[in-house]
Amino acid sequence: MATKKATSVRKKSYGIKSARKSTRKIDKGYRYKTAGIVAVLFLLTFFSVMTYYHSTVNAYTADKIIKPLPAYYSAGVLTYDQGDKFTLSSNGVDTVAAAKTINTGINTRIIFWNSKSPVLTNSEACTSFASADDETQEGVALRVSKDNKGIVSALTVLKNVYGPTVPATYSGFNVLAWYKDPAGNYSTFSDLGSFPFQSTFIQNGVLAPEPWSLCAKAIGNTLSFISWPANIAEPGWGTPGYSGSVQIPAAYSSGYTGWYFGHITAGKSITYSNLSSGSVAN
Repeated sequence: MATKKATSVRKKSYGIKSARKSTRKIDKGYRYKTAGIVAVLFLLTFFSVMTYYHSTVNAYTADKIIKPLPAYYSAGVLTYDQGDKFTLSSNGVDTVAAAKTINTGINTRIIFWNSKSPVLTNSEACTSFASADDETQEGVALRVSKDNKGIVSALTVLKNVYGPTVPATYSGFNVLAWYKDPAGNYSTFSDLGSFPFQSTFIQNGVLAPEPWSLCAKAIGNTLSFISWPANIAEPGWGTPGYSGSVQIPAAYSSGYTGWYFGHITAGKSITYSNLSSGSVAN
């Protein structure tokens, strides 16, 4: 009897041990399954946040970035540092583009134009500009268009702001063609030409006094521009050291005509005067 009892107890012991093993397997499976669910939820949350972030960045709604955006101006955003805000205002003589003091980035680039500006093929834009910060970027824009997502294509003539030496870095101008990136989410650019004007804009070892003036025109498949500092009389089109010319890619056939600002650091501004835009014959 004792032997049978012992055998019975031993069998029961094995039964208890087997149940513990089964419980461990269930526990492990539960933990793995839970971990998998958590990982999936994390990834879903991550991609949701990233999708929201990029949709916010790539929405390029100018009136959310420029507050307020005056009714007499329309605008398009080329690139945007998330969270930064700007103001654009006019007193009837000067137009001021300013970065909010709370901004943290410097890579926002914006084109603006008169809200009543027609779509033109042959057009010209002019301005004079002044800023307390040499690193701000001023310019004009031709054949500007926006798609239904607000992504901007344009031709721009801009003061150079990147380079190894100062003041030479800031004494030239670049002509860029902006277009929708291959993924269709934002604007990017190709360089159509760079024009160093050190002999014009560097005087006695320093940058020439502001305001500087800039005019650019697009006629047919040619973009031309001239620029000069305040202490020099307006030069003629094609004058060496003051002007440049490039061929326009076929994709840029017409659009709005306006102006550009970019790379404004927090609390800084650009003052534009003598803004003009419209059609041109030659």
